Amino acid sequence: MAALALVGSVAAAVLTGSGTVAPMADSIRVLQLNLCGSGMAPCYTTRSVAAAAAVIRAERPDVVTLNEVCRDGVISLAQTLEARRGGRVVWAFQPALDRTTGTPYVCRGSRQPFGNGIVVHLSGQDFRTYGGTHVFQDPGDSEDRSWVCIAIGGGPLACTTHLANTSVEVALAQCGYLFATVIPSTNGYQGGVVLAGDLNLPLDAVRSCVPSGYRHLGDGGLQQVIVSGYRAVGTRRQIDMGGATDHPALLVTLTTSGNSDAGRA
Repeated sequence: MAALALVGSVAAAVLTGSGTVAPMADSIRVLQLNLCGSGMAPCYTTRSVAAAAAVIRAERPDVVTLNEVCRDGVISLAQTLEARRGGRVVWAFQPALDRTTGTPYVCRGSRQPFGNGIVVHLSGQDFRTYGGTHVFQDPGDSEDRSWVCIAIGGGPLACTTHLANTSVEVALAQCGYLFATVIPSTNGYQGGVVLAGDLNLPLDAVRSCVPSGYRHLGDGGLQQVIVSGYRAVGTRRQIDMGGATDHPALLVTLTTSGNSDAGRA
C-alpha cells in the first residue's frame, strides 16, 4: 500500500478516533463533487468551493467525496459540514503526483497540493484513513492519479478517486486495482463499501471492473457511486453547480437497515 493520506479533524488533528464504536445509521447521504480546482483546466473557476459549500449546507450529507480539489478546499468544506451538522467531522486528502518530479501537483492559484479528498460526519464513531497512488498509470500523462479512503467504525469504508482521462484501458486497470487490492486490504473494519468519484468511465465499462454484489449509480456522465452492503437506494439526484465547475453534484441516499440486496443497476 502507498503512503497514508493526510488526515484531519475539525475538532482535533487525529489519525484514528478513540471513542466507542457506534452502530451504523439507518441511512447515509453521499455527495460526490468534482471541483475542477487545479487552475489549469478550462473548467476552472474561482467559485467551485463556495458552490460546494452551499450544497453541503442545503443537503447536510454524511459523506462528501471530492475530486480535482485543493487541500485547503477539503479543509474548508469539512468546516462547512461541521458548522451545519455539529458533532465530529473528519477529512482526508491524497495528492496526485507529478511523475516528472515525484512531488504533489499544486493548484495554480493557492499553491496548495491538488488531488482527491473525503469528508465524513462521524457521529462519535472511530475511523481509519488509507490513501495512495494507483499502481497503474498512463505513461503519457504526467499526473499520477490518487485514491483516498476513510473506514468508519460501525459504518462503511468510504473512498474516492479520479481515474485517468487519457486512456480507458488505464482507467479500467485503476478501477480493478481498487476492488482487487485497496478495498480487500481494509476488510473487517467497514460495514459496507461506498466508492464515489469521477471515474472517467461510462457505466457499462465500470461494470466490467467491479465484482458482483455492487450497485452502480451515476450522473449520466462519468461520475459514479458504487456501493455494497446496502439494502436499497432511497434517492439519487443531480444538483446543478451554476457553472462553478463542469460537473453536477451527485447526491445519493443509501438505506443501511436489513440485509443487503445490492446488485448491478
